[in-house]
Amino acid sequence: MIDNFSVKLLKNTRIVKQKESNIKLIYWLKGSGKINLDLDTYNMKKRDLVFIMLNDLSSIEGETNSVIAIIEISFTDYLRFADDYIRQKGYKFSSIERKQLESFIINLLEFESRKPRLPHIRDKLVKHLCVELGYIQRKHRQNYKLDNPLVDEVHEYIIEHHHEKINKQALANSLDMSNKELSQVIKFHTPYHNIAQYINDIRLKLCLLDILAVNLFKILLINMDLIIFRDLLHYLVRNMG
Repeated sequence: MIDNFSVKLLKNTRIVKQKESNIKLIYWLKGSGKINLDLDTYNMKKRDLVFIMLNDLSSIEGETNSVIAIIEISFTDYLRFADDYIRQKGYKFSSIERKQLESFIINLLEFESRKPRLPHIRDKLVKHLCVELGYIQRKHRQNYKLDNPLVDEVHEYIIEHHHEKINKQALANSLDMSNKELSQVIKFHTPYHNIAQYINDIRLKLCLLDILAVNLFKILLINMDLIIFRDLLHYLVRNMG
């Protein structure tokens, strides 16, 4: 169970300097402003993303009509999922890094906006975000490109065959790669340590999507029943007597 997790959407935000007791992600949704982080100042605009570390001194100055999302995760959970690949202080993500994290953040914001009673799914989404954060912050990753076209090919293969038993050698052969090359692509260009972890995570995400789709379908059915009942009631009232 994820502890001390929260998502807040704030408008025209003014937060005075404070010492952080957890980690935070500040995602700028609209407008502009500034984030002061220790001795650094970051100018913020739509889609910019800042990571705030435990014990950082931070303040936020949002301009008129600015909207931001603040995602707070307990430092304990962050350490548990991000492993030992962490930075000692906060910073603003590069555009490449932000793009890698953006889908995780948007999925989490959309999930929280519906406020479903599915804490286990929320926990998985937070875990995925923490794993990706840890991956981005790995020191030795600086020696590699931040994107690799082979990752897309591996991802497409796993998506297409996720319902089957996937053999690592068969996957490597289909992409004209050796087992070693495949392992390096997974290790250095994805947030996963090995191919089995990658496959299991994709299967889990697809399963979560199925669960969300089923719940949405149930909601649609309930709404349709309410509409039919309302129309029937109106018909009976009009034709009484």
